[in-house]
This record gives sequence, C-alpha cells and structure tokens, in this order.
Amino acid sequence: MKFSISCKQLRCSDELTTTLHQKVERLAQYLKNDSSIKWTCSQKGGGHHATLTIWIGSNKYQAMGHAPGLQQAVDKALERVLRQLRKSKDIIKTGPHRKERQLVILDPDNAWGDYDEDSFDDLNDYHKAA
Repeated sequence: MKFSISCKQLRCSDELTTTLHQKVERLAQYLKNDSSIKWTCSQKGGGHHATLTIWIGSNKYQAMGHAPGLQQAVDKALERVLRQLRKSKDIIKTGPHRKERQLVILDPDNAWGDYDEDSFDDLNDYHKAA
C-alpha cells in the first residue's frame, strides 16, 4: 500500500502525519495491497481543506472536507470516502439489481397444474436443429 501526504501553505508536522496514518487505519477493511492513498491538506483564507484520494485497483474514490480547523476537515473527507466505499462494497456484494424478494405465486391452483405439450413443439424443433 502506498501512502503520500502533501501540504500546501501548511507545514507537514510529524503530528499531522501520525494523525493521518491513524485515520487511514479505519479504512483497512476496504483496502488491498495494491491500493494507494494520497492526502492533500491546505489552508485557504480562514479555513482548512483536506482532500483524500484512494485508488483501489482501477477504482478511484475522492472526497474533500472544508472546515475552520484541519482536524475537522480531515474527518469530513474521511467520512465522505468511507460512505463511498461502503456504497460500492454493497453494490458489489449484492448487485445493483438484486433485492431479496420471495417468489409470489398469485394463483396456486394453476401453478402446479399440467401444461399442454403441444404448445412447446416449437422448442422441441429448436433443440433438434441444434
């Protein structure tokens, strides 16, 4: 896993580096060995900005946080990326089209009834030709 930190108009202190490493530990269940993480912290005007970019394989997740304090900006960016990762994990896990639904038989008497084999002649001809 690659990890990089860049600071613009800020001094990258050891305390900031250890804080960002600890924040990334919350993402451990979503990360793989080939993932890379980039934090960008900056100060503009009276507020702080933090951008978190994560590449997992070919997927890119990015979020920004703005707040008066750097710690709050980092927390906002981290929560937004966590929300993206959870959402993509749920989609991969269950599929976008799958919903847990029970099969509903509207007419139970006809559901197990006999079918007319003559109506399936065109399918029999198809299987013979193949």
